Amino acid sequence: MLPNQNHPHIVMDQAQYEQLSNDTSDKSTQIKELISYAIKADSIEDLAKLIDAPLLPQAVKDFNFLVNDKKRDMFLNRDLNTMRAFGDGPYYAIKVRHNILHTHGGAQRNEKCEVIDMNGNPVPHLYEAGELGDIFATKYLGSSSVADLLISGKIAGENAARTRKLDSAVDAITGASLIPELRSDAQITATNYETKENQAIGISSNGISDFPIVVRVTGSKNKLEKIEVLQQKESPDIGGLAIPKLTKAMLQDNTADVDSISGASATSGALKEAVKEAWNKLK
Repeated sequence: MLPNQNHPHIVMDQAQYEQLSNDTSDKSTQIKELISYAIKADSIEDLAKLIDAPLLPQAVKDFNFLVNDKKRDMFLNRDLNTMRAFGDGPYYAIKVRHNILHTHGGAQRNEKCEVIDMNGNPVPHLYEAGELGDIFATKYLGSSSVADLLISGKIAGENAARTRKLDSAVDAITGASLIPELRSDAQITATNYETKENQAIGISSNGISDFPIVVRVTGSKNKLEKIEVLQQKESPDIGGLAIPKLTKAMLQDNTADVDSISGASATSGALKEAVKEAWNKLK
């Protein structure tokens, strides 16, 4: 386990500490209580030792390099107006604890609370209830979770109770079901999609969704002529909006190495990965 894997810290310089100390907003009481827990050291190196974070000095150097020299955050695409290089010490660190408010994501399910596979078909005898995979999986809506849990739990339970009992025999080596009805071959491969001359398929599973991004690229080894997104289930209001912008930029610049869209770095990376895979197959 990496040092401080369970205890991340907020780290700041003297200027930031003074700004928080002099805060007069309606949150000033909470802010002053927060900084009262700060650990103080004269140098970043000393602070790193106090909180057992040996990579902290290099992280601060990298951060200052992005702000002062590169004038760009190439890793997280943060707005430079929200970033300020670390100044003079002393320096402070405040331990942060993890909290879980809501569970997002999970396998998709239908109106019967049946889990569906990558082709949109119900997986036999597999049901889901509660926050996991619910209709609010990409958003947080206050006061909705309890109702969601009760309703989906009732639906899943009733449908599961109606299900015909089947022998649960499994392969002794692989653990896969020996019952054809329980098997799933929902795998996305390049052969699932048609291609013509000068076309190739690229796939990436590194987006924000559990469903891979699938593209069909038309062109040659040295020229991108067309990029078709055949499948994607990224978040509609973030990744979904980023994809057409990225494909336009790729075609315009004739490269897959375009700038990622701020706020949609995972989708951007996955799309670029899929396009590169397809393009590398072209002659």
